[in-house]
Parts: sequence; C-alpha cells; structure tokens
Amino acid sequence: VTVVTVVLNQVDVIERTVASVVAQDYPALEYIVVDGGSTDGTLDVIKRYESRISRWVSGRDGGPYGGMNRGAALASGEWIVFMNGGDVFVASDVISRVFASCDLGECAVVYGDGIVCGPGYRAIERAPDVATLADGNGFSHQAAFVRTKLQTAYGFDTAEPVAADYDLFLKLRRAGQVFRHVDVLVCEFFLGGVSTMSHAETIRLRHRVYKKHFPR
Repeated sequence: VTVVTVVLNQVDVIERTVASVVAQDYPALEYIVVDGGSTDGTLDVIKRYESRISRWVSGRDGGPYGGMNRGAALASGEWIVFMNGGDVFVASDVISRVFASCDLGECAVVYGDGIVCGPGYRAIERAPDVATLADGNGFSHQAAFVRTKLQTAYGFDTAEPVAADYDLFLKLRRAGQVFRHVDVLVCEFFLGGVSTMSHAETIRLRHRVYKKHFPR
C-alpha cells in the first residue's frame, strides 16, 4: 500500500498527518510526500521524519491534483490512498483492518468511513454500502484505496480544480470497475474545497461533472 501526502505551506498541520501515517502497523507500507514548494517550515517537519518516509519531493506541481498525480506516478504499491496535509488516519491499525476485512481481489476501489470536521463540529460520515456516485462520491477520498495501476491510468483531471476526485471515480464507474465498502473508520479530515461553496453551486458542479460521463 502506498500512502501519498500532498502539502503546501501547512506547517501547522503537516506533522499530525505524517505522524499518523508513519504510525501505521501495516507491514508493507510505502510513504511518499509531495511538497508544492513550501516556504513556511513545512519542509523542516518533513525532514525530521525523513527516515520514515520512503520518498519525498518538493517543487511546483500545478496544484493539489497535479501533486497527487505526481505522487501516484512515484508509487510502487498495489494500492494507493491520499492522506493530504491536515488529514489523519484515526488509528494505527486502520490500513491493516481495511485489508483484512474481506477478499478484495475483484475490487478497484475499497472505501471506508470518515470523520468530517469543521468550525465547531465533528461528525462521522458513514459511507454508503453501494457507491452510486449519483450525487458526489458518498465517501471521502481520504477513506478510499484505489488500485495504483488504475489511479495512474486514469489520473486526476487537473482541469477540475475542486472535483477531480469525483471525476476520477466516475471514470472508474463508467469503465465497470468494482467498488466495495468496508466497515472501517479510516480517516479524519477538515472540510474544504467544495464545502466552501454555496449549496446550489455544489449541486451545479456535481451535476456538470456527472453529465460528462453519464449524459443521459
């Protein structure tokens, strides 16, 4: 399993992310950090954990999804998950429990549940047992493990600056790939991106992305 962290100038939160990844007890873990050219001390934190990080790179990468594509291109694990700056695994045995939960041989995407945080609240986001993707992912991308060969083959469309993860999962769904929900609480993350938009704008964005792949 490869975990990729993409970060840019997040010195206040990057350590909690890195610490939650390197604490994982999964025996075959690769950890890649892609920094977008931080100037605030983020690189100092990364260097403190250098011995626990498989590889890290720094430089302009065209935004978060560009950095995630770059991390995926460096990955050698069979599966990949993105745990970006500020996101954390909720426990040290999360990855082990995901991959011990059931036979995942036919699956392209395995996703669990998450804890979503915002100003003044913290709540469990229960992912659907069946991922219809009809109105957004239904699960957080931090809780989703994707076959690396599919992640690199389809990739994130950087022309979708907010919803490239939704776009990717729709491409996989259209290709007939298998999604499976596992009853594991995977991650904790703070709302951002789409969540900062109005509700109407969020619906419009999702509808536009969905119709790209399923016009009927």
